[in-house]
Amino acid sequence: MSVTITFHTVAEKVPNHGQEIIWLRKTSSFGYDGFEPQQVEVEYQLTELDEDGEDSGNAWSWCTEYTYKYGEILTNDDVPQRVDMLFDCWHAQPTDLWIDLEEYWACFDK
Repeated sequence: MSVTITFHTVAEKVPNHGQEIIWLRKTSSFGYDGFEPQQVEVEYQLTELDEDGEDSGNAWSWCTEYTYKYGEILTNDDVPQRVDMLFDCWHAQPTDLWIDLEEYWACFDK
C-alpha cells in the first residue's frame, strides 16, 4: 500500500501558534543530507530588533492573548519587535516543510 503525504513550506502556508505539526527537520551526517520527521508544537515569540533591523539577542515567549501574525513587526515602547516562529526551539525558515498532525495521521487511514 502506498501513502501520499503532502507537506507545506512555511512560505506557502503558515502554521498557527500552539498548532501540533510534523516538521521535517533538516539533518546531515557523514556528508549526506536528509530529513527527520518530528512532532512539535509551534511556538511564536517576540524578537527585539536593533536600530539596523537585526536581531538584538533579546526575545520573549509568546502570550496566547495576542493575535499577531508571523513576521509582523511591532513597536512596543519605541522598541521594534518581530513575531518569529519556533519549531522545537529552532527558528522556522520559509523553506521548512510541515504538515498538521491530524492531517499527517489521516494519510494512513485511506
